[in-house]
Amino acid sequence: QRNALPESQWLEILERRQNLQLEFEHMRHFAELVGPAKSEDSFSLLAPLAGRISYSPSVDGIAECAPVAAFIPEGAERVRALIPANRREALRELDLGVCSVGIDAVAEMVHAGLVEVWTRPLPPDCALLPGESLAARPQYAMRSGSGYVYRAPASALLVWQEQSYLLVRHGEMLQMHAVHPVADTGDVTLVLSSAALDGREVLRTSVSAVQGILLGLGGE
Repeated sequence: QRNALPESQWLEILERRQNLQLEFEHMRHFAELVGPAKSEDSFSLLAPLAGRISYSPSVDGIAECAPVAAFIPEGAERVRALIPANRREALRELDLGVCSVGIDAVAEMVHAGLVEVWTRPLPPDCALLPGESLAARPQYAMRSGSGYVYRAPASALLVWQEQSYLLVRHGEMLQMHAVHPVADTGDVTLVLSSAALDGREVLRTSVSAVQGILLGLGGE
């Protein structure tokens, strides 16, 4: 009993041992990926898989515990984009200019009216670089079931609580008709409506003012 260690000291020794063992495993794994150095100021990395390497050279060197590089497996590159939340159900693919890619995952969380989407893995003919920023054009599919497709000015769309509407004149009143945008063609949007709106007058200007009134009234 006289030579027994206090419990706190014993726990401290165990914690140090675990930390040293973990650090040793990290160093051993790092050594497996390092090849012979060509000079004292450089070293070679051995790729653990076929694909791309992503790294950012720094004149100041690599900070302690900072990533040296990332290896991206072949066929794992995807594109991340933000789209309007009210159009996520109809999103079919993203036109990236050099290729078109289908959608693999759509986030549930909505931030400022937008949701995050991820494409399927990029095909070999889609020549994009990791971390590259680009303009993508969303392509939307028609909803199943019957409906009426109309061309409406993009300025006529009112978005309220993640739903798109057209403000249609009924006498001296304006009524909100729910629509589903399916395609954008510049200043004109193709929308799908469950009700026939042929020949009806649609508000094209001051839609933002109406939306401001709705916000002030809390949607009532």
